[in-house]
Amino acid sequence: MSIVNFEISYTLDVLFYIECMLNREKCRLYDDEVSRFMPMLGTVSDQQLAKLHNIYMSSPDSIHNIVAMLITNPELHTWKSTDLFDNHKNLAVSFKRSKVYKNATPALKKFVTGEFLRMMPLIKTIVHDLERLEFKKFWLEECLPDLKECIIEYETELGRLNIIELINGWVVDKRLPTTDQWYLLTYSGNEYQPVLRSCSIISPMISANELFAQIVEYAVQVNDYRKFCKGLKPTVTLKAEHKAHPLSKSFKGIIGYVEVCLKMALKKYLTELAGKTYTDLSEDYPFASVLYEYMKANERLKVQLVGDYVGKMMKSFGK
Repeated sequence: MSIVNFEISYTLDVLFYIECMLNREKCRLYDDEVSRFMPMLGTVSDQQLAKLHNIYMSSPDSIHNIVAMLITNPELHTWKSTDLFDNHKNLAVSFKRSKVYKNATPALKKFVTGEFLRMMPLIKTIVHDLERLEFKKFWLEECLPDLKECIIEYETELGRLNIIELINGWVVDKRLPTTDQWYLLTYSGNEYQPVLRSCSIISPMISANELFAQIVEYAVQVNDYRKFCKGLKPTVTLKAEHKAHPLSKSFKGIIGYVEVCLKMALKKYLTELAGKTYTDLSEDYPFASVLYEYMKANERLKVQLVGDYVGKMMKSFGK
């Protein structure tokens, strides 16, 4: 049984809280909390927030990138947030020397020496002001107890379903998710977010019952099953189905359409395999229902590779 390591971090949460003040959609999710502190910020913080907003608009992944840089930093849980932010230049150097940096995306590597250095002094000023307004006291008294209670629910659900093992049994390119670090953060939004392939961010907005479906959605979506579909020799019916689809040109050929159908079928199959309900498959993708029924009728053996299973399935529907 895979044991998930749950963590909580005020530092990461305050970063996401600041993002709520920059992102209209996230602001709607946390309207009460944002309106509780944002109007009380000082003039200097308002000016810094405006500058930060300009950077954020041109780099919407910037807060997520900062979280990615901090989430594996050894000082995350030992230093005060403002002290950590004050050492932003050293943080950039430390991150560039880390093993994580080698596998980072080109966009994140560029961010480390660009927007990160411009944003951190602005963020530090705003965090100082938030703590002057007792935001940290509010977080400790009102957010932290809810986070701890939510972790208990998640641990029960993850332990009962063994989500990690089930999903990774169908992952072909990356082993997602891992059990390394799962951060439960109040202001992280309402979706499951992977970070640096080894960490996961989840929100108490996601019920324990919904968590599995969100992880399945992500893990299936980022994997490439197209290569296993290439052995399919499409029938006349399948060709006509693809051609008649209003988005046929966007699929990059019939194999692209087949992969989309396979992913839809997999999401439903894995979610229901864990005893969760899943909405009916779209009538616009008839082949998805066909693939789903095949998986229900032909269970994949644990020793059987995903590619072999999918390849065999495709051949059964070919000419």
